[in-house]
Amino acid sequence: MSIIIISCLSCLLFAPVIGMVATNYSIVSGNFTARWAQSPKPLLGGISMFIAILTAITFGGIPFADHPVLSCAALFTAIGIADDIFALTPGKKILLQILAAIVSAKFFLLLPFSPWFVLVVFWIVVFVNAFNLIDGMDGLAVSYAILIFTWIALLGNPHIFSYAILGVCLGFLPYNFRNASLYLGDSGSQFLGSAIAVLVLPSQLSTVGISSWHPSDVLPLLFPIGDIIFVAITRKIRGISIKTGGTDHTAHRLARLIGEKNTVILISGVTIFFIFISLLCQFSDWHGQYVGISIIIGYVLSIIFLQRKTKKYFLPQT
Repeated sequence: MSIIIISCLSCLLFAPVIGMVATNYSIVSGNFTARWAQSPKPLLGGISMFIAILTAITFGGIPFADHPVLSCAALFTAIGIADDIFALTPGKKILLQILAAIVSAKFFLLLPFSPWFVLVVFWIVVFVNAFNLIDGMDGLAVSYAILIFTWIALLGNPHIFSYAILGVCLGFLPYNFRNASLYLGDSGSQFLGSAIAVLVLPSQLSTVGISSWHPSDVLPLLFPIGDIIFVAITRKIRGISIKTGGTDHTAHRLARLIGEKNTVILISGVTIFFIFISLLCQFSDWHGQYVGISIIIGYVLSIIFLQRKTKKYFLPQT
């Protein structure tokens, strides 16, 4: 509990400082086609998070090199900082992410080269980008991350960094909620996305790969994964590149129907439900694979219904 408090207070302290630095150097959001908000806000939120994590583990007496999750997250945070400052092209960013995932899998997770190695690299890169894509509305990605790190902690995850990152998210949320004064930026979204991607991997990854996963095990991750698949399919149909920003994501479509605040509440509520079902399947005799598949099918049908309800907003202009 102490590391949650330390990381939370540290982020509360460092976030406004980083926000002022980003503003002074004009490192602010500018692609308003990719966000719901239409005013420039400082980026580099990931730097304040990372500094807060370092502060927490320093007080906790934990060497930086002792944990693969933080080392992996550091690589992706560096890529995100570069993107926030220099606006990397999608191609360059993906290439750097693949390299970071390979380094993480080989040298931090200590995985031997195998089909599982390739799959883990693919998983990390896809989830980092999926999480980045849900960061298009004030408070949404951070609220979601708080729920996911709480879920990871409830699963009995021994990684102290899961508690530290939970505290960091709690400290960052006041600056990122509706009418945000500071954005995660790519530095923050890649920091959180990579941490989640690694922490949810099976503990015996080197021997069983991800074959031990059941559908119910990944239910809480359905929102970002489903969103990136949904956007890829709908943009392919409309002839639009997935590399470009836009307000055609799940959250944006919901906001057109129920408003921004209600969208964040609804997505958080659905995620809590998924977490409850996942935990129930983990710690009971429920058949997790059947329950998980049933819920995933229901979620897909809901997304199809949402697409039909909001289709008029994305018709070609005549």
